[in-house]
Amino acid sequence: MRKKNKKYKEVIFNLIVYMILLFILIYSGIKIYKWYKDKTSNKEIVEQIKETVVVEDKNEYKEEYTIDFNKLKEQNKETVAWIKVNNTNIEYPVVKANNNNFYLNHSFDKSENLAGWIFADYRNKFDNTDKNIIIYGHNMRDGSMFGSLKNILNSDWYENEENTNITLYTENEKCIYKVFSIYKIESEDYYIKTEFSNAKRFKSEHTKTPFLSARNKDKNFYDMCEVIGPPSRVMHWCCTVFKTGAITKKINGVFKDKKNILTFYGIRRSESASRNKYDRVSDSPKITKQNVVSPIIDWIDFDVWLYILTTKIDFNDAYRFGYSRVGCWCCPNNTLWAQYLSKIYMPEQSKKWRDQLISFAIKVGKKDPEVYVDDGMWKARQGGNGVEYSENTFVEFKPCATEKESFNYELNKPISEELYEFFKPFGWINKEMGNSRLGQVYVTDKIGNPILRLQGKK
Repeated sequence: MRKKNKKYKEVIFNLIVYMILLFILIYSGIKIYKWYKDKTSNKEIVEQIKETVVVEDKNEYKEEYTIDFNKLKEQNKETVAWIKVNNTNIEYPVVKANNNNFYLNHSFDKSENLAGWIFADYRNKFDNTDKNIIIYGHNMRDGSMFGSLKNILNSDWYENEENTNITLYTENEKCIYKVFSIYKIESEDYYIKTEFSNAKRFKSEHTKTPFLSARNKDKNFYDMCEVIGPPSRVMHWCCTVFKTGAITKKINGVFKDKKNILTFYGIRRSESASRNKYDRVSDSPKITKQNVVSPIIDWIDFDVWLYILTTKIDFNDAYRFGYSRVGCWCCPNNTLWAQYLSKIYMPEQSKKWRDQLISFAIKVGKKDPEVYVDDGMWKARQGGNGVEYSENTFVEFKPCATEKESFNYELNKPISEELYEFFKPFGWINKEMGNSRLGQVYVTDKIGNPILRLQGKK
């Protein structure tokens, strides 16, 4: 009797196993059929789109596409762009819904499809105002959608210069994005942002921390460049006028009752040859009230990024764009790499600045203005040669002791506050603008323009 029951249980168990296996087989078959059907459907849609929309002008020198967005929108009103990546299968219209879920499992014709479609983040605007365009697509094993994007990890792909151009067509323009960095990351979402505002983000996340902004609203950078020429590595007047002067004014206004303020800098010796000479603790050479502490002055880039990434603290979005340092985008001390990135992320400002530099080069009589600008020779200029404003100045860069019309004075008393009083008829005394270590004191006009510089230690 026991043997019969045991045999009966074995039959039941085997029957259940066979049923489960049969169910898995049927389910897998349905999935495979569905996958094949969806794959075939998407392939037909792609071919249909290419036949009816893409007009190609090919020859041995170029390959031009003209995208008829009107025809695309007849098939799907949510079409916003067309994307193409050389030597991959990526050549699709890009759609955008009011969420990031619909096109995960719907095709271009909005029919249900496991392969989905190529779609943009619902927050993106395609009017050339977004700093970060985010486009999604499944990593399909058959190489469709973004499945062939893994080609970019092969050295034979990215060593071909033509492959590193990602072309995005919109209704109004053709954009070419240059691939300059390729890497794999864990499943993170910190980079999924369409807009960047460091100041706004800091204020929202640190509501109890005062956020002070110092700007020179009385001066226009481009207008000053027209008058006295662009700044250079030697003549970086812009720092005094637009940075140091504005910060000094802000500090004196906010901390007017304080004789000294403690400031923490993030500068490091490894950043430049001049900063290599900086002290860890010092008095500010430019702002009188400021005592400066630089706690990470001996750190290198590796130390900084190790700290940032392990503690997950916030940092300036410019580093995500490829900048190694963040400062004024048109600074004469910037590297060629920083200039290249500015052309990508700030094309209008970059073009305006280049045009102004070329105009200046023509004005001062440079033989080849474009070479003078593009090779960075403007960064090394010294003096006011060729600048109209310098022709009217009464101060010349010559040894004053040898000039007939010069006056030399020998002081028989130490420099004191009384001495500065004698210069008040010429303007306003400004002790914050100069280098306190050198004993520099400026005499300025009513709106802060330097007229005279006095130098000498007490």
